[in-house]
Amino acid sequence: MYGTYYLLYFGFTLCPDICPLSVMKMTKAVRKIQQSKEGKQYYKVKSVFVTVNPELDKAEILSDFCSMYDKNLIPLRETSNSSENLQNMLRVFKVPVGLNETERQTIKDYFDRKKENEGRFEKFKFWKRKPKFDPLEGMMNDHSRVFYLMGADNRFLAFYPLDIEEKELV
Repeated sequence: MYGTYYLLYFGFTLCPDICPLSVMKMTKAVRKIQQSKEGKQYYKVKSVFVTVNPELDKAEILSDFCSMYDKNLIPLRETSNSSENLQNMLRVFKVPVGLNETERQTIKDYFDRKKENEGRFEKFKFWKRKPKFDPLEGMMNDHSRVFYLMGADNRFLAFYPLDIEEKELV
């Protein structure tokens, strides 16, 4: 992305609320900058969406998601959630994703206790239950808490909170 400024956002396509609203705000702001006199003359700004879950956000899904907001929104993805490059980006930009071992154990203990308590009433149930969702096998995604402004030399310049007004972001 050398030679252009860009706003960077980390998220995932199945996010029900934060990611869609944030991506919409980011793309609208970039569009306004691009259409302004200064934007046309001085600032070449682009918007970039990086998926934090490339295993579910396949290339086609990610492309459709991005084009829904702006045909110029650049989608980025790695091939695996455990990709060293992705994990490094998430660490550098401090994007919280997944669970550490303590959190995993706390959640496992909670659901083990819940299952144990439910077992006492099993003889009173006259229907078969479907297999339960295992929360530790499910997706634990998160997203940026901010938009990152990156310079034409790919260096970090500033960040803006997600609750910033669109006109302030411009």
